[in-house]
Amino acid sequence: MLSARVLRLFAISGIASQVLFFLSWFVAQFFERDSYSIYRDFTSDLGSLTAAHPLPYNVGVSVAGLLSMPLAIALYAVFRRYRWGLVGSVLVGVFAIGQFIDGLAREDCSPRLEACKAIGDGPGFSWHHQVHDIETLFTALAIVIAPFVFVAVFGRVAEWRPLRLPSMIWGFATLAITAAFVLVAFQDSQPAAGLLERLLVTSATGWAGLVAWWMLRRGATDAAAVQ
Repeated sequence: MLSARVLRLFAISGIASQVLFFLSWFVAQFFERDSYSIYRDFTSDLGSLTAAHPLPYNVGVSVAGLLSMPLAIALYAVFRRYRWGLVGSVLVGVFAIGQFIDGLAREDCSPRLEACKAIGDGPGFSWHHQVHDIETLFTALAIVIAPFVFVAVFGRVAEWRPLRLPSMIWGFATLAITAAFVLVAFQDSQPAAGLLERLLVTSATGWAGLVAWWMLRRGATDAAAVQ
């Protein structure tokens, strides 16, 4: 059982995580080479082996993952008595671990570049590039699914019920952006894939930030009481 004070600290950590993650890719993209396209290239490309300044992005995203873990722990402490609460907290935990790994398992190169495609078609990508691709899939799925899981949980706790409708709307908006992203991400030219991915990660992490803010402002004291 966590005290209200600890829950507040964990909530602050969750908010800081989402802010740091946003700043990591938003700032880093303006220091990349001319060949990098904000509209077509992914944020993960900012930390690849061929990136001009990969360290700020990689450190930022890994630290953001570490800061997200306390939020997952706090959600588990509050909602562990509910089956979907347990599932939801695990999903947020998977997202946090994925962020941490993201900054360590770097891409070899930007998938859009011809030289990178040649590596994939020829000798193949390195183990850390492959780990990065697998991690990204699970990380994205976890944070896209989490809002829908918590819709059921928030409805069962009076202090959190006001977040039920925003979570549902936020979840469907993120899902729509995800569908649009998938449609263009696997095309050779990746038209607008970078822009859509930025909208996707901002929407997904924005929901996590909303939940952390609610725990900080409204839910910490009451949440401690319902554990």
